[in-house]
Amino acid sequence: MAISGKHRLSAAISRLNQEIQYLQEELNELETMEPSSAACKEILLSTEGKPDAFLPVTPGPENAAWHRWFQRVRSPHSRKWWTHKGSSDIL
Repeated sequence: MAISGKHRLSAAISRLNQEIQYLQEELNELETMEPSSAACKEILLSTEGKPDAFLPVTPGPENAAWHRWFQRVRSPHSRKWWTHKGSSDIL
């Protein structure tokens, strides 16, 4: 085996050892952490009962026209189109 081959092999082994050490440290840290459910419970307790900062505080919509975008469209033309869609006499 050439000298450069030994050096590459040694560098690869060194890199793998560093990676193993890093992963062992990560595992040790994870073993000492609280479960994620504890963190979720803490967030829930701190936000429960507080109003959403992104929602308006008014009892109704700020702009009444905005509400129409969430209503169903009731039109005899649209119903007719859906009823006859695919029939040959509409083409």
